[in-house]
Amino acid sequence: MTSPGVLDIREVVTAARDEARAMGSSRIEAEHLLLALAARPRSSAGQVLNDAGLDPAAIRGALDLEFAHSLGTMGVSLHGFALPDARLSVLGALPLSRSAKLALQRAIQARTGRSRGRPGA
Repeated sequence: MTSPGVLDIREVVTAARDEARAMGSSRIEAEHLLLALAARPRSSAGQVLNDAGLDPAAIRGALDLEFAHSLGTMGVSLHGFALPDARLSVLGALPLSRSAKLALQRAIQARTGRSRGRPGA
């Protein structure tokens, strides 16, 4: 059992998977982990994010802006258009992306007090 304010990693990954599916992603990305954490303001991580103004709505807004900026670098403008409110849902298992694996690895290292190159530290 986890202590109050601490999330079980399986719970976070499951919620991130649900976020990824809702966003139409074929993989669980670090952004989905971030959304899953922010959606749990009673956890210590969620509280820190929410206190910094990073609630799920703010994170989604930032992701939409980043998407629009990425399109802009390719010469595509969303001027006169809006991003869809919902994306197609993805069925089946969703693998963890590299960004999600790295985020989880770093979280575990931070939690256990270990860092690369310092075994047992």
